[in-house]
Amino acid sequence: MKLPHKKYILIVSSIALFISSCATAPQTSSATATAKPSPTSTVTSVPTPKAGDASQLKPDLAYPILLEQVKRSDPNFDFTNLRWTYAQTTGYDPYNVDENDLIGSMYDAYDNNDYEQAIELANQLLDDNYLLPDPHLILLQVYEKLGDQQSADFHNYFLRGLIASISESGDGKSMESAFIIIQFEEEYFLLNILGIKNSTSTFKQDENEIPYDIIEGVDEDTNEKATIYFNISIPYQWLKNSAPKQATP
Repeated sequence: MKLPHKKYILIVSSIALFISSCATAPQTSSATATAKPSPTSTVTSVPTPKAGDASQLKPDLAYPILLEQVKRSDPNFDFTNLRWTYAQTTGYDPYNVDENDLIGSMYDAYDNNDYEQAIELANQLLDDNYLLPDPHLILLQVYEKLGDQQSADFHNYFLRGLIASISESGDGKSMESAFIIIQFEEEYFLLNILGIKNSTSTFKQDENEIPYDIIEGVDEDTNEKATIYFNISIPYQWLKNSAPKQATP
């Protein structure tokens, strides 16, 4: 299927941010809260993340604690644990279509230089899902334009940690080394950072029934064909768990 087109701004700076994040992986912090995995949402087929065993607190209790920690811009903060914990909370919904409309409106506001509206929409999105990359990118650019460098630096810090966490999970060159995502906004964001255009997505499961999005497109820098692999086990398992159960005859 054809991937949804989105407006992405200042892609050059985003690519630099991605390359920097890949080169400098975040360290783990012993002070980071961890969460007890939920048996209904944990995906056993996904490789265990390097950081965070989610063993001490229930996800709904650990997640707000982690958000408070990350908002302090701790350079040693564990973004992988944050992502894995969020994916186990009751509020996790990787198929929230309402976010797409708000994201589009947010980019429209930015393009029209309506920075107040762009900030309002970005914060509205983050109130619902703080791990969406798009609002952080918009806030980074808006605050830089408004001269609020401290706020811009925070959202730059957050994006670097988010992208580094995804890049640590693989290189996207095969199913075995696929990028592991917890929501499809991560996938779309990464594709735009990598400069993949005219892309289509194919769903495929391997012999172990691990699901993947296989993205085929064109590298806008080299104009050559490119294939990127994403492990979508976490959102796919959520969808399976959320599907209405059929009554047993």
